[in-house]
Amino acid sequence: MTDPQLDLSVFVVARDAARLLPAVIANLRRLAAEVLVVVDAASVDDSAAVAVRSGARVVTWPVGGSYESVLNEAAAACHGSWVLYGHDDELWPPDLAAQLPALLQEDAQEFVFPRKHLIGAGERWIVSPPWYPDWQVRLRHRRAWQAAPWPRQVHSSPAACGRRYATAAIWHYKFIVKSAELRAARLARWGELWATSLDDHYKRFSLPENYAWESAALEEAPPAEAGDLLRSLGV
Repeated sequence: MTDPQLDLSVFVVARDAARLLPAVIANLRRLAAEVLVVVDAASVDDSAAVAVRSGARVVTWPVGGSYESVLNEAAAACHGSWVLYGHDDELWPPDLAAQLPALLQEDAQEFVFPRKHLIGAGERWIVSPPWYPDWQVRLRHRRAWQAAPWPRQVHSSPAACGRRYATAAIWHYKFIVKSAELRAARLARWGELWATSLDDHYKRFSLPENYAWESAALEEAPPAEAGDLLRSLGV
């Protein structure tokens, strides 16, 4: 249950994610009272209407080449002193809500979280690097957003600003939500936006089907919304 005393907002940038948003927003509402959904103006489904029905505040922006291009504006539109950033194909673990009050009292300006990439029917995850721990800067105080704005380049991260590492792992459903064909097409679009030296890393990261990796069965209980998310995908 959301702690009403937490001075925290969360936001997610979404494009054509109407089927995913009910579960994603329900999951985020466990963390913060304010959930903002930034709907890419290029969406052709009813993501905005679904987000509103799910209890989120919605704004629509032209996102452009990558979600990173609007993260600073999205954070500025939130009201909390702390801002957490999520994706439309992720869920946060059940124990994070209990950890948040202590995290926000630490002498830190931002937190980085590991991320687990789910595969199959969501019962296994990829344990090999670079797919794990796949550290993600996600929880930042407003002072950190102001002192070190997020670069607008695809797959960029902000400069470190009083950074700490958290233990709760994000559950990422990208490899279930998006087919290999969709991920390859996105890579082709992104290829013009990053240095050639990064090509192999992001090809490996986005197309694990083409590389060797190891997986493991999930040992902990999934977020409560995982079942709804997977059912929305027909899994």
